[in-house]
Amino acid sequence: MTQSRADQPAEGSGNEADHSALRDELRTLIHTWNPALTTDLGDSTSLIASGLIDSLALFNLILWIETKSGRTIDAVSIDAAREWDSIAAILRYLDRAPQEPRTVTPEPIKPERRRSRYQVVKYDSSVKRAVAEFQTGLWSPEPDRNLRYLEWKYEENPFQGGHIFLALDGDNIVGMRGFYPSLWEVGAPTRRVPFLVADDLLVSEQHRNKGVSKELMRTARDHLRTSGERYVINISGGPITVVESLATGWRSAGVLGPIARKRSRFAQYPKLRQRVRRYISASPANRGYQLDEPTPFARLHRGQTRYQTDPSLSVEIDDRPRISAMVDLIQRIGHDGRWRHVRDELYLRWRYRNPLREYRFLYAGDDLALSGFLVLRRSIDRDPPSQEVSIVDMEAINEEVESALVNVAIRKGEFDDIAAWTGTLSRHTQNELRRLGFSLGTARLTASGTPCILVWSLDEAEGDARWHLDGTALLEPSEWDMRSIYTMVG
Repeated sequence: MTQSRADQPAEGSGNEADHSALRDELRTLIHTWNPALTTDLGDSTSLIASGLIDSLALFNLILWIETKSGRTIDAVSIDAAREWDSIAAILRYLDRAPQEPRTVTPEPIKPERRRSRYQVVKYDSSVKRAVAEFQTGLWSPEPDRNLRYLEWKYEENPFQGGHIFLALDGDNIVGMRGFYPSLWEVGAPTRRVPFLVADDLLVSEQHRNKGVSKELMRTARDHLRTSGERYVINISGGPITVVESLATGWRSAGVLGPIARKRSRFAQYPKLRQRVRRYISASPANRGYQLDEPTPFARLHRGQTRYQTDPSLSVEIDDRPRISAMVDLIQRIGHDGRWRHVRDELYLRWRYRNPLREYRFLYAGDDLALSGFLVLRRSIDRDPPSQEVSIVDMEAINEEVESALVNVAIRKGEFDDIAAWTGTLSRHTQNELRRLGFSLGTARLTASGTPCILVWSLDEAEGDARWHLDGTALLEPSEWDMRSIYTMVG
C-alpha cells in the first residue's frame, strides 16, 4: 500500500528509529486522553481542527512537545491548527531546529464533520438550577452561590445581549460556553462599542476530547454571526483556555504582565490549614465546628482605618465602594483614547456585587473630590476562601497619590500573597511595587503568553483588515488600557 504524504515519515528525519519511538510514544499519550476516535489513530488523523483533543489535552500536548524539543513554547507564536494537527505534523515540527525557518508550510487538514452524539442548545431560565449544579466544576462547589452568580452575571448585567450555549448528552448538561455583554469606549472624541466576552467554558470530565468544545464554539459562531456580532473578546482565560483559543482562530492582543509578591515563610500555611480542617471534620465530636480563620483583609481594619501619609494627604480604608466619587474622579482624569471598559455608576454598582469576590477600597482625598482610589479583591468561591489578594483597579491624579495608595495597601495590609497586572498600572506604580518586593509572576504563565487579551473575529474575510475596528488595531497592545476589574478574574 502506498503511503499518503501525511502518513510518510517526517522530512529530514534521517533516523526512522527515533521517529518510530516518538510516534509510538505520542500515539500512546493521545490514547490516554480517551479521544472519540471513529477510526484508528493514524499519522494523518486531525487532532485539533477536528476537535478530537480539547483544551486540557492540547495544553498537555504542548508540555510533551516542550520536553521533546528542549525549548519553551510561546503559544502565541504557534499556529497549532496547522503545525500540530497530526502526528506527522508534530514530528516535522520536532525535526526543525529552534531558529530554522519552515521550508514548507504544512497544509491544514480539512477533517470531515463527524456525526456528534451531542446537541447544542441556547440556555433558558428553566434549566437555571441545572446550570448552577453543573458549574460546581468551575465557579464554586456550592450550587446556591453559583445560582446567584449566574443571575448576577447574565440577568442583572447592566448591558444587554448575553448568550449561553449548552451541550447536552440526552437530557444531561455536559458542556457550557457563556458570552456576557460588556460596553467599551475608545477614541477622541470617545465613542462606545459593545463587545461580547467569552467565559464560563466547562466540559464535564467524562466528555472531554469528544468534540464538545468544538460543537459549542461552532454553534456559538454561527448564532453570533447571524445576530450581527463582529468580535468577541476574552480577558480572563487561564493557560489552558488560552492555548485552545489560539489553536482555534483567536488572536492575542498582548500579555498583561502578572506581577506578585509572595512571602515564602508562609508557604506551608495552606497545607497546614488543610490538615487541620481534615482533622476537625474527621471527628464526630467536632461536627458543626468551624475553623475560624482571619481574612487577608483583617490587618487593614486593625485599629485605625485612616492614615496620614504626609501633612496634606490621607488614605482611608473602606469595605464599601463610593461609586459616585469614583466615577467623578475617573471623569476628571479623562480618557487617553485607548480601549477601556466603561466605568459609569450603573456598571460599577453592578460590578462590585460579584458574589464570588470580596473587595476593599482605599481612598485618597475626601468624598467631595477624591484624588485617588485603589481596589483590592480576593476570591471567596472556595472553602476556605483564597488568601491571595489582587490590585484590580486604581486611579490617581498624580504619582504622589499613587505612591500613597500603594504604600498604605501593601504596608498596612501586610499581605502574604498579593498580585497585580502591570497592564493595570502606570510605570511609576510598577517601579514602586518592585521596590516593595514584587517581581514578575509565574515564569510558566509568562512564557506561555498568559494572561492576555484574546480577540475572536467573526468576519469570514481573510487578511489583516478583519482585525481593525473603526481604524483601531485590535491586536496592538498599546491600544488597550486593560484592568483586572474589567474581567471576571477581578
